[in-house]
Amino acid sequence: MRAADFSPRTVEDWAAEHDCALVWPREAAGAFFTGNVAVSSEFPLPERLPPGLFPAGAGRAGIYIGIHTARPYDVTLRLIPRIVCLGVGCRRGVSAGDVERAVRQALDGAGVDIRAVREIATIDVKRDEAGLLAFAEALRVPVRFYSARELAGAAGEFPESDFVRKSVGVGNVCQRAAALGGRVILPKTALGGVTVAASVCRWELEL
Repeated sequence: MRAADFSPRTVEDWAAEHDCALVWPREAAGAFFTGNVAVSSEFPLPERLPPGLFPAGAGRAGIYIGIHTARPYDVTLRLIPRIVCLGVGCRRGVSAGDVERAVRQALDGAGVDIRAVREIATIDVKRDEAGLLAFAEALRVPVRFYSARELAGAAGEFPESDFVRKSVGVGNVCQRAAALGGRVILPKTALGGVTVAASVCRWELEL
């Protein structure tokens, strides 16, 4: 991706190729694609950037690559890698709205953009949980189901609940499910009968 080649179509193609959501600021139209372009990233930038791109942490306009909601430039074009796995646990009969509120509160508290979510993970006894499935469908992400035995095998330290263990066979669902999808960045949080955790899988920036 070279600044000299920038156009809305070029950026959209790059985002699609690298599985990134694209947040295109309306005020960036036209003038944004003239001259050199600043770029900042949560991921290591290449040692040599393509012509026309230069590293800068702030300024009038630029590109930000990351899963968080930071906007380092007055006009920030955001590229959001879809690398977040949401671990979700919930009580029986929870609504899609309850799941969404819990997820948004958890992610907002961590400064993580919900558009970075690539999948939801939970325990297999939730295969028919209508509210959870409806939320995943609305978010347009798949749901991965793990058995209690698989969750119990997740590496790490987890807050455990005797009630949850007696109910589903393992003392923690959300954080263990997240841990099986990557490196945990958000530990268990709870709201309205829903527990949420999040992890990120490995992703390398290529420009």
